[in-house]
Amino acid sequence: MKTVGICIGASTVTMACADKSHDKITILKTKSISHEGNPKKVLLDILRDESVRSADRIAFTGRRLRHFINARTLSEPEAIEEAYGYFRSSQKDGRQKDEGAFLSQGGITPYSMTAGDTDPVTLVSAGGETFMVYYLDPNGRIIDVKSGNKCASGTGEFFLQQIKRMDLSVEAAMEMAALDEPYKVAGRCSVFCKSDCTHALNKGAAKSKVVAGLCKMMAGKIEELLNKKTKAQILLVGGSSSNKIMVKYLKESGLNVIIPSYSHCFEALGAALWAL
Repeated sequence: MKTVGICIGASTVTMACADKSHDKITILKTKSISHEGNPKKVLLDILRDESVRSADRIAFTGRRLRHFINARTLSEPEAIEEAYGYFRSSQKDGRQKDEGAFLSQGGITPYSMTAGDTDPVTLVSAGGETFMVYYLDPNGRIIDVKSGNKCASGTGEFFLQQIKRMDLSVEAAMEMAALDEPYKVAGRCSVFCKSDCTHALNKGAAKSKVVAGLCKMMAGKIEELLNKKTKAQILLVGGSSSNKIMVKYLKESGLNVIIPSYSHCFEALGAALWAL
């Protein structure tokens, strides 16, 4: 059986295609596309994809927009549980090496199931609209959820807006931010943060410093949601998990951050697995 999971997020539409044959699950394809305020257009393009058209089942998830789709849907927390369960099973039965269940990037410690079998798991979903912290019990079920404030500053979409104002691609922004010290920008309010960025650039501050400052501010937002003294491993998913500079600052703060494979489409993957 072949299934597709689609997550309609605040800034991107993500897709994951899964296949189950002889009790083995294979992830065939993933995709993440920024919808720039027009999710309907991107969604229609994805639905024309041959891998989607040939699927036996399709399931949708997403915070709000999934309710506009006339199809089977599940909530984002349910999708998180499904995706986490798959990776936990991959780790336990030795498929990690074959399927790349968890990655080690930029000095980040690989995922370990040793003591974690009995300890709660902390998972941070850093998306375009908000940051969420999920606490899962040893069975992989969510037992508590903590969300960031409603202010846009520090979110993935706000970061993309600011580097676009500086006429930078994501790749270019990451490269230059890695080479400079961060310029301090306010994180308590998106208006103040935008003003800080504009003021810094007008004073002649290097774009690299401003981008680094934005990444550090985003890391600070995640730190605020977490117990800073925690030594537990933290799984980081969502579009912002690809922000290597933000992850670097999280690591430097003492947090033990792990980036799972398919982190960019974790909820979509969970929807595909649920559809199976």
